[in-house]
Amino acid sequence: MDLPNLSHLTNDPIYYLPYWPPMPNKFPSDIPKFEGKLGEGLSNHVMTYHLWCASNSIIDDSIHLCLFQRTLIGLVAKWYIELPRGSFYNFSQLATSFLTHF
Repeated sequence: MDLPNLSHLTNDPIYYLPYWPPMPNKFPSDIPKFEGKLGEGLSNHVMTYHLWCASNSIIDDSIHLCLFQRTLIGLVAKWYIELPRGSFYNFSQLATSFLTHF
């Protein structure tokens, strides 16, 4: 059986800095999702994501950046996976790219 090449799924467009805190091991399961369907608002998703992070005491920008990928599904997740390695240093850069692309 031939398996597809999944190496591109391990691409990480985040440029990690050594002083960033480690990612928490557990997150609430109610993280907002974005699929890019008609009627889903980009700005609304980013705002909802920020509010979700704040309500779950996730305040560090580096964690916002790393966690955002978990909100993306479908073709939007494909867009994220295909971004160039090390593209983003902070959440603002990622959010701007996200809002501009879609």
